[in-house]
Amino acid sequence: MTNIEKGTRGEKIAKKLLSENGIDFRDNSMGIGPDFFVKNGPIIDAKYASKRIVTSKYKEKVHKNVIWSFNFHHHGKVQDVDFFFCILEIDRETLRYFIIPQSLTPRATLSISENQLEQGTYNRYENNFSQIKEWSNQPVNLKKERGNGMKKIINGLRYDTSNAIEVGSYDHGCYPGSGDFSHWSATLYKTPRSGRFFLHGKGGGMTRFAEHYADGMRGGGEKIQPMENDEALEWAEQYLDADCIEEHFSDLIKEA
Repeated sequence: MTNIEKGTRGEKIAKKLLSENGIDFRDNSMGIGPDFFVKNGPIIDAKYASKRIVTSKYKEKVHKNVIWSFNFHHHGKVQDVDFFFCILEIDRETLRYFIIPQSLTPRATLSISENQLEQGTYNRYENNFSQIKEWSNQPVNLKKERGNGMKKIINGLRYDTSNAIEVGSYDHGCYPGSGDFSHWSATLYKTPRSGRFFLHGKGGGMTRFAEHYADGMRGGGEKIQPMENDEALEWAEQYLDADCIEEHFSDLIKEA
């Protein structure tokens, strides 16, 4: 955490911290498009959010949640960048910084809740400037993966992330000592016509998204998993904010 003056812009904060961490970049924060182009490295866009309190009513109880919301779109499309430098204003004196890969935010928005901060959901991305430096050394060109959705037909029904309605996303992180085997990230979607829920996620060999091989081994995988309404609501209650649940499950909540 860092003390700041009220009114400091996100682009200026990100520019200062990138320079302090020895990252060589071209500054485009006053131009059109992404804010920073790292030399022989990733493209970064800075985002700043103040906290807001959202309330919802569920099972006769009023719930209050503190969240920070970020919009990653430009003219309706997700920006073609590699990292979002997300700056959270905790209070008038304190900021926290999270450098989040674009691959974890396939849609146009991200909400980080106070509960997620307390649980350490995004700990691996806080002040993680090393991942920017390591990006250029990746054996696979990550830019080729940007914008890739997933489409699958299951039991005669088409599930397509490119035209589905996003309900919310969650990044689980890893269990201590497990490497990336327990890491997973997923987005809950709803089909535009029938309103069927489905989960699209990627994860390691210890997760629900693991691939199973003929020799009995398990490895990381990517899957689309259809969900019944009550199953989707249960997943949302566990991983998403109350405002997301209220928006997409209002009919189910009223019936409960």
